[in-house]
Amino acid sequence: MNFKSLMRLMLTVVAAVALTGCKGPRQRSLLDTIPASATMVAQVDLDQLLKMAACGSQDGAITLTSDINTLLARADSSALALLQSAAEMGYCLDLQQLFVFRYDGQLILTAPRKAETVLQGDVDRVKIVTLGSTLSSELPYGTTVLATPHQGWIALGKAQRVSDLVDKAVADADIEPLTARTSIVAYLTAPFTGKIYVDVPKEYDNPFGQNAAAMMAHIQVRDRSIEWAAEFVGKGTAGCPFSELAPIDAATLEEMPAGAIAYVAIGLGPNTISRLGPLRKRLPFTTQLAVDAIVALSDPEGGTMAIGAAPGGHAETIKKINLDNWLVRAMLPMGDKAADAAKLINKFAPENLYCYALDDALAITSYDAADYPAAAEGMNPPENARVWVWAQVPYRSQLMKAMKITNGYQFETWATACEVRGELRIMGQAQYILPALIRDLNAN
Repeated sequence: MNFKSLMRLMLTVVAAVALTGCKGPRQRSLLDTIPASATMVAQVDLDQLLKMAACGSQDGAITLTSDINTLLARADSSALALLQSAAEMGYCLDLQQLFVFRYDGQLILTAPRKAETVLQGDVDRVKIVTLGSTLSSELPYGTTVLATPHQGWIALGKAQRVSDLVDKAVADADIEPLTARTSIVAYLTAPFTGKIYVDVPKEYDNPFGQNAAAMMAHIQVRDRSIEWAAEFVGKGTAGCPFSELAPIDAATLEEMPAGAIAYVAIGLGPNTISRLGPLRKRLPFTTQLAVDAIVALSDPEGGTMAIGAAPGGHAETIKKINLDNWLVRAMLPMGDKAADAAKLINKFAPENLYCYALDDALAITSYDAADYPAAAEGMNPPENARVWVWAQVPYRSQLMKAMKITNGYQFETWATACEVRGELRIMGQAQYILPALIRDLNAN
């Protein structure tokens, strides 16, 4: 090789190295920056949700209502800090496409940057490996926002800590991003107000059915109602968490007390009772003895367990939740042991508790059924429901006064073998459910 050829080769190598060295961090879609290893990923139209909750907005930045601040401060101060920070960043980040994920034990919020916006406040320039040159600003809620021209992240902590956390998450996503899990991405991008994917802890052993590996759920918020649904994913199985339960027998909900405002029913399968042993051990010792006695008498083939409750009296009395002020009826599947169980319980039960056998079930009431009328019609849970909960606070009722709320509500949720569904409706003069619900939750 002559001298000119050698020089040409050297210049080519130097140019290649220079070009490689000048190449910036690669561009990624937002979902490509979320690692597939995240144990929880949620997507929410936070802009719509907060505005439906009566929050004000100016130039994109949203101000939380005092009711929201109060409620979250009582529940979770870190969640409040993240929400306050995200709302404030609405001038810069597209909150309609906000994602929240849990990585390395920390919650990280991320959203696209709005075009032609400038990060406000005290801004520092930070260079990190995966994203190159970024901007960071510590917010007054103990959080930090980290931003590139295309995307922003918010997490709890000082700038260096958040930068390291985001850098680690993006590096992990470069190995396997969330977009590699196409079924999850399809669910998270569906047109609902909020969607979430959560890994179920591997050590959790479900006594009611198959062990699920993950849950995917969504909510849809409307003016006067909130609907929700959840489905489950198994590992090697369908992941149906209620597969060992039996469909509810609606006949057990008949003869409940008139005026009942709450019903609970669960269809016990042949193996349900025997699998509840570990759960009973977490109860106080005296409660364990009572539960063990009932379990010993229960029908091993299962059946439907149902409870109905009706408030008695005025607000001042029904706010004391006890058998003196509430009418309660429970139905327990006892099979041919029902009559013997009734005799045993009646022998030791207090005066306001009545037990008797009804077909193959044990009926327990806090009132004499002969002296108190039953509801005209029984309630009918949804078809194939294994678990069903229904409750109502009638508008302008004594119960509403007892709870010190200004609206009535109707709540229903149920589980079939493989999914959960439900709805909350507001009753009364309130026009929108979210601000009214938040205000009523703060009242208690």
